[in-house]
Amino acid sequence: MTTPTTVQRLAAEGIADYAQDLRQLSAKELRALFAFASSGKINAARVIKNLIWQAYTDLREGTCDKTSFRVSSAVSFAVYALRTGNTCRK
Repeated sequence: MTTPTTVQRLAAEGIADYAQDLRQLSAKELRALFAFASSGKINAARVIKNLIWQAYTDLREGTCDKTSFRVSSAVSFAVYALRTGNTCRK
């Protein structure tokens, strides 16, 4: 039996490295990346996991301000975007 690699574990969870900032995507773009095949509705759990992974990698690489990132902000953003279909908060 082989132990799964980190990449395999992440893939099994539906987590990937996206070049674009997921917080900047439109509802249409989120749907294209994260929709359930059967219903077309956005898989909120996958969005949140990927937002957290993207923030973690940015923090690890030093491209994100550590004091400005909060997991609750990522989750709040995802819930807002999924409920309203709008990713631009004013």
